[in-house]
Amino acid sequence: CPISRVYTIDPHSKDATQNPFDSLYPFIFNQQIQDINFLREDQLLDLNPMGLLPGGAFSTVICWIRQELWGVSSFDDRLFLGKLRRGNQ
Repeated sequence: CPISRVYTIDPHSKDATQNPFDSLYPFIFNQQIQDINFLREDQLLDLNPMGLLPGGAFSTVICWIRQELWGVSSFDDRLFLGKLRRGNQ
């Protein structure tokens, strides 16, 4: 599916890392993606996994730091990727 939406850490924040956006910027530019959502580092867990898909035949990219997606040293099912698992409410 073509990508039409991006969620990443706000690169304008003085407190957050700009690396996720910097890593993704060439792709965003080349694909001319317009639906870019900049969030604070602490807002990732507020996203509703069921509302991530933009509809139709499109996909969403989430570019974030590992600690918030997966965990620090091992998988933490309370973090974002744990919320995406099937059967997880």
